[in-house]
Amino acid sequence: MLPLIVYLLQLLTIKTLAQTNDCQFELGANIGTFVYQGDLSAQFYGSLNRLRPTVGLYAMKHLNRNYGLRANLYFGKVNVDGALEQSNSGYQKNFAFTTRITELSLVVVRKFQQTSEGDERRLVPYVFAGAGVAFVDITRDFSRFDQSLFDPDHSTPTAIQQDRLRRLPRTLLVIPIGAGIKYRISNVISAHAEGTYRFTNSDYLDGYSKAVNPKSLDSYYGVSAGVGFSIFNNRVSSCPKRVI
Repeated sequence: MLPLIVYLLQLLTIKTLAQTNDCQFELGANIGTFVYQGDLSAQFYGSLNRLRPTVGLYAMKHLNRNYGLRANLYFGKVNVDGALEQSNSGYQKNFAFTTRITELSLVVVRKFQQTSEGDERRLVPYVFAGAGVAFVDITRDFSRFDQSLFDPDHSTPTAIQQDRLRRLPRTLLVIPIGAGIKYRISNVISAHAEGTYRFTNSDYLDGYSKAVNPKSLDSYYGVSAGVGFSIFNNRVSSCPKRVI
């Protein structure tokens, strides 16, 4: 009986230490930009001509030393002016659009912490993946399309009418995947930089499909940097040097 009691006391002590030594939550903010990648971007890496700032907020629950669950909220926009795009593909046709994005997502974070006892890594790389929804407000502009540049029997005018009649989406499903690196400034404050690629389920992020390239879906990605604040017992406090 005595060995069993000692064993149970040891388990209770280990569990208590794990709970008190773990920085349970982290809150933070980011600033960066979204980059549109779709039918109207002349380059494979997307359109960089009219980048706009993006603001993000997040809350993360540290599940253990190596994993966390993070909820994200982003506000931003993507836009393209076809006249500024340099491409020989002919897809641009002087089309333009602006799409405002409010994105909610939930991702699983894999942290690559130092595993040696008593040896904490200040610089921690991480990767993440998850799912979310983007609420979009799409404004498109066909007005600068010059039909005289195309043959009379060209299909683009008909395709434009098809796109005009298409009801634009208000929400998109997104699959965010990304990677980043975090630097621990103190036991409470950390800085980070990351990149996130978003796959979507629509070809109408830019408001066009039939008039450009209906065979591929639109996507967007973002780069950002920010700060995080560790929270313990519902208040900001000094976290241990070693996160379990």
